[in-house]
Amino acid sequence: MESLTELLRPFAEEAGLRAQEFEEQGFISQDFADRLAETGLFRLCNVSDLGGLDGSAMDYARVTEMMAEQDASAAWVLFIGITSALSHTNLNPEEIKAVFKRGRAITAGVFAPMGRAIPTVQDGEEGFLLSGQCNGGPVFEIQALSPPVGSWWMKQVIC
Repeated sequence: MESLTELLRPFAEEAGLRAQEFEEQGFISQDFADRLAETGLFRLCNVSDLGGLDGSAMDYARVTEMMAEQDASAAWVLFIGITSALSHTNLNPEEIKAVFKRGRAITAGVFAPMGRAIPTVQDGEEGFLLSGQCNGGPVFEIQALSPPVGSWWMKQVIC
């Protein structure tokens, strides 16, 4: 089996070529999302017994970052699709198989809090200070910093 990054590579390249199209229409074209689904990339971290690609958390990060290098919107769609498919692991295996039986299911969900992202520099590192409130939950403040390679990580969480 080819590596997951090799499986994603043609999609990332296409996303880069179609970035303007996606931006102008305000969404990722359905043909692109359908092909991501057909290859199983939305089920990247699900187990193969249930239609997944057996990817690790590191694979998840790598393919999302690879897509983001070409088009952030396409990366967001991929990220949400993978995350939402992971939530199905709580279902009965037969129910999961029913959802993914045709191999083209695209799942979605909402878990993001409402808030603000303010550009900041701390200790010489550029990033964003994120603040807001999770759907009726605790108020939060997170500092997310970006090293030169473009990976994101959470440096500080204050609840």
